[in-house]
Amino acid sequence: MPGFASCLPPQSISGYSKTDILGAHFNEFVEPDYHEQTLAVFEKARMGESVTSEILAVHKEGHTYDLEVSAFPVVIEGKIVGVFGICQDITQRKARDTELLMLKRGVEASPHGIVMADARAPNLPIIYTNSSFLAMTGYSKEEILGHNCRFLQGEDTNPASIDRIRAGLRDQTEVNVVLRNHRKSGEPFWNHLRISPVLDRDGICTHFIGIQHDITRQKEQEAQIRFQARHDVLAGLLNFETFTELIGETLVKYGDQSACAVLLHVDLDGFKPINEGFGHSIGNQVLVTVAGRLGSVARHTATVARLAGDAFGVLLGGCDNREVAIELAERFLEAVAEPIDVENHRVHVSASIGIADSALPLSAPTSSYNTLTWPFARPKDRGETPGSGIAGTVWRKTAKQ
Repeated sequence: MPGFASCLPPQSISGYSKTDILGAHFNEFVEPDYHEQTLAVFEKARMGESVTSEILAVHKEGHTYDLEVSAFPVVIEGKIVGVFGICQDITQRKARDTELLMLKRGVEASPHGIVMADARAPNLPIIYTNSSFLAMTGYSKEEILGHNCRFLQGEDTNPASIDRIRAGLRDQTEVNVVLRNHRKSGEPFWNHLRISPVLDRDGICTHFIGIQHDITRQKEQEAQIRFQARHDVLAGLLNFETFTELIGETLVKYGDQSACAVLLHVDLDGFKPINEGFGHSIGNQVLVTVAGRLGSVARHTATVARLAGDAFGVLLGGCDNREVAIELAERFLEAVAEPIDVENHRVHVSASIGIADSALPLSAPTSSYNTLTWPFARPKDRGETPGSGIAGTVWRKTAKQ
């Protein structure tokens, strides 16, 4: 049975002394599952091969450790007379390899796009990218490696965000920024980018790691929330609160100018019987249709809002001729009067429109809401034929309230 004939002091690796080792079979110091592998290494070396293998050895204290064994034939006068082995404890190296492997798997499995750039090379070329980054951007690995990550930027990328990235790379500090990037297809997306420098043992920055998170859906949801806070959910027009704010801003803008702000109040006639007779579903569709028609007429010239129920408001800023407002009101009346086909029903509505401008004297109630609506309710309240009722108020006072 082969055994150790001589050895250098083995205690630093195995814990065993030279006396413990000499004469013993090498498998006495090897985990049983590796006995066959160790014997195979010995036999190959005995047959003239040089072999290196990794096995699991058993320390004198009882714990196992990783051992790299290199076996060489000992040849004297052309004959193999023995086997010479070199053993190296590779436990720490194996642990590092395992850690790196787990890290690589974790990076590859990350839902975020991850790239690594060489900080020592000109132009900071990308040397690694995970699959999530490829899926996010639509580029292949061959199209990315060796290039700077700026190819994701476009004309709509905020220059301030780019400056922050450049400053972080220059100063070798962390960067956390949200910017507009573009996929290979040209489709824009919102990228939450985090860049971190990687330092070696001497504190020198050798690489940069960039973690990209596509937050386009989050941005869209935030925009939708902001839109819903300022708009009527049904009609998609500005709501009453936002419209009131806009009136105040418009009055400040035109308060000291010859032009004035003009407000039109559009109140539907004949809507209540439709809503009660055909149901709220059809009534809502009628309101949506009317809102669309008002928006089409006012496009690029005025702002339309849904104030409440079947009442709409239209704000015209910078108007220096009241005839312009009256002409706009007449176009609204014509648009509203067109028949509406909804769910196999054809319905008709008309409108009463009141007009007020910031150049006329005040003759209205004091509350903000009544000041907005008082001049316009009077035509319908008096039972007049739907048309254009003209009333005046100082909208500057409304803005202060």
